[in-house]
Order: sequence, then C-alpha cells, then structure tokens
Amino acid sequence: LVFTSNRDGATGLWTCDADGSTAAPLLPPPLGGADGEADWNAATDRIVFSRRGADGRHTLWLVHGSGAGNVPLTDGGGAVGAGAGDRAPSFSPNGSEVVFVRRLTAERAQLWRCVLATGQSTLVFDPDGEVSLPRFAPTMDRIWFGLAEPASGRGTLRLAELALSPGATPLLLWPDERWRLEGLDLLPSLPALPATTAPQRLDVANANVQIAAASSVFGARSQL
Repeated sequence: LVFTSNRDGATGLWTCDADGSTAAPLLPPPLGGADGEADWNAATDRIVFSRRGADGRHTLWLVHGSGAGNVPLTDGGGAVGAGAGDRAPSFSPNGSEVVFVRRLTAERAQLWRCVLATGQSTLVFDPDGEVSLPRFAPTMDRIWFGLAEPASGRGTLRLAELALSPGATPLLLWPDERWRLEGLDLLPSLPALPATTAPQRLDVANANVQIAAASSVFGARSQL
C-alpha cells in the first residue's frame, strides 16, 4: 500500500505491506512542503502524487514503487497561492495517462489529462465551478468525477461522467443536493459505454406531462 503520513513530523508518502506491517517512508518530501494524494499503477509500478511546495502550490510528480526515479510531471499551471495547482491525480488502467484536477482558486477547478510518454497536458473540461476525484473508466472511454456548479444551483460535488469523445458534455448522475461526493473508485468490470443512437423526437403537443414536488414539511419521497 502507498499512503500519506506525518508520523515522523513531515507529511510524505509511505508504503506498507497489505497487513499494515513494515511501514516505511517512500521518499522525503520537500523542505516546507508535503506529498500526498498518491495513486499506484499496477501495470507500470509507478506512483503519481501531488507535491505541495513551500509556496503552497501543487505540482504532480512520478516515482517508481521502489522510491527511485522521482521526476516532475506537471508544472501546476499559472495559478498561484496556497492550495492552487495540480491535485488528485489518477492513472489510466494501462498507466499511459494521468487525469487530474487543476485548481485555479478556492471555487474554481478544471479537469485535465496528461500523456506520460510526451508529458503533454490538455484541458478536458472547464466548468463554471469545480471538479474533484477524477477516475478513468477501466475501458478508458470516459472519466468519472465530482462536479459542483454553484451558478447553476448545484453547489456541492455530485457524481458525473464525461465521455472521451469530441463535443461530449458531462452527464450528471446525482442531480440531488442531499449528497456530497467524498470518495470514488471503480470496479474493473465496469462495462464500456453503449453505442450511441440518434436522438428521438417527441411530439410535445400530445405529451402526457406529470409534475411532482415536495418540501421538508410537505410531501414524502414515497409520494414522489
């Protein structure tokens, strides 16, 4: 396992066996900074993590599972200030790409991806709000993540998916405000997206529309 710990006074990456034994530091964090948010790829035995520098900005780094070969992957973009930069990295299943969050401000964060072979990072989605916890689908045809869009009345992080195809827009899977996404992982058996079909036109003049509403004092979920 790879995890973040400050048990020796500095916040850095540690490893241990599956039963929790033989815990040991993987590599020393920078002076005045910290390492965390690590993801370990089984296909390549490489770990990607977010490194906070002494100025508070975050960049992504790569290191082998042995702790050797520690190299920078991204530059954190142009944002400055504590907490800004590149956060929450996650490998694609084959280890060829990393998807991550580029935080611009406390309220703005974008979805990015980086190809390891070239080191090139590209913007995937720029919301009017923020994203969090991105994960590639096992089939690498879409990305799952948390999405918050306060300007649209969705101020908390809700589960969304984005197909990796030209012109795709996120599909919000949790429109409800009762939940906030705090963690995300995917089963390897998650199937690929079904083949797309042409939009179906509906005759609204002959439609049967039903509207249901409720509040905290009127109307139960069973009635809805």
